[in-house]
Amino acid sequence: MVEIQLRTVKQVLFENRNKKGLKIVFIHGVGKGVLKNEILKLLTKQFPTIKILDANMAKYGLGALEVIIWWTNRLIG
Repeated sequence: MVEIQLRTVKQVLFENRNKKGLKIVFIHGVGKGVLKNEILKLLTKQFPTIKILDANMAKYGLGALEVIIWWTNRLIG
């Protein structure tokens, strides 16, 4: 299941790769942190200049990350 979710994260990033300064919210849910940790590993590996925040709790509840990526020319594989 995590693999499918990570594929979706990669797809969203790929589709928006030319939108500099784009904010994306990834909902990972509340649990053991497996999906959140995998998303964090993927993002920090693919994007050296990245800002990751907990998303607005009033708007998204617990279990969401807000990501602002300053895109590089690296391809997402």
